[in-house]
Formats: sequence, C-alpha cells, structure tokens
Amino acid sequence: MRSLLFAAALALSACASTRAPAPAAPLTPPGAVLTYEVVAGPQTYPFEVPVRQNAAAATAFAFDLGAGVATGVVTMTAGARQTAPRGMQNQFRTQDYALDDQTSVWMARDDGRRLKAGETVAITVDGTSATPFTLDGCTPVAVQLDGASVDLPACRYTSPGDRFVVAVDDDRDPLILDMNAGPFRVTLQPATR
Repeated sequence: MRSLLFAAALALSACASTRAPAPAAPLTPPGAVLTYEVVAGPQTYPFEVPVRQNAAAATAFAFDLGAGVATGVVTMTAGARQTAPRGMQNQFRTQDYALDDQTSVWMARDDGRRLKAGETVAITVDGTSATPFTLDGCTPVAVQLDGASVDLPACRYTSPGDRFVVAVDDDRDPLILDMNAGPFRVTLQPATR
C-alpha cells in the first residue's frame, strides 16, 4: 500500500505544470545548506547540513541537530561515497566523523547502481544491522530548492517492514531526500544552494 501511495504522490507531483525542471547546476555544491526534519519517536528536531565540500576526492559537511544537541563535521572519502561497506552513519554526537567505509546524507553510489540494476542490497541504515533493500520505483519528486519547486529524478528503495530510502537518481550525487530507518525518519525540507 505504501508503494502505491508513494507512486501516486510522485505521479501527481510529476504532472504539476508549475514546477521548474531539475537544476542543471550541481545539487549540493559547497555552500549549499540542507535541512532535514528528524522524527524519532515523540521527538522532532532539525538536522542542518551546510555542505563544505562535494568533490571527487571527498565530501564534507557540518551538522547541527539544533538546540545544542550535537554538532560537528562529517568527512567522507571517495571510497566511502563509492561503496560504504558499513552502510550509513545516521547517529550523531558532538564530534567530528572521518568516514572511509560509511556514508551519511548520501547513499553509496554502488548501492544505488546495484539497486537500479535489480539487485537486492543489504544496507545498514539504523546503526545496528544490515537490512535488504530493493528498488520500488523511480519517478520525479518535487522539492523546494532556492525558493522554487523543482522536480528531481528520484528512486525509492524499500526493505521488509516500513524502512525506505528515497534518493536523487543521480549516480554521482545520490542525495537522500527522505528515509525511514526504523527508529527515526529524516525528510529534506526546503534547501538553498
């Protein structure tokens, strides 16, 4: 049922004629500020992500979970962005993270490529254990970027239960737009570049 609701919502957003096309400029250049809403049980709080670097050699961003909960910097190597064998770093304390085998905010490029090729891919999204994900479908998703609604190509990946990841369908920059990791959900809010 969730898949049908997702497909219907995405189909409606794709049909809206007031939307601008997806941006030609990189979605997450240095200086872009992404803000996600995190819902973890009864708590809701922001997860602010100012992008510092997004290049072939590495990706780096600062993070702020709001109200002094946790701040720091995450740096991901090119290898982490490519394969991320340990899945995703999605739980933060006030510290800096140097990731060479995990991603955060972006999916590993190989995971997206393999999922779109029809493979089942085990990804750790909750910090505890790998969960098998499969492709549920790809269709444009309307997001607010720089004050305008734009349609971004996106794919939805699902696993048993209610876990899912919706990421930009871009093999170079598969930014996570929405994710339910089980104990928490993160959803991209209006962003600026």
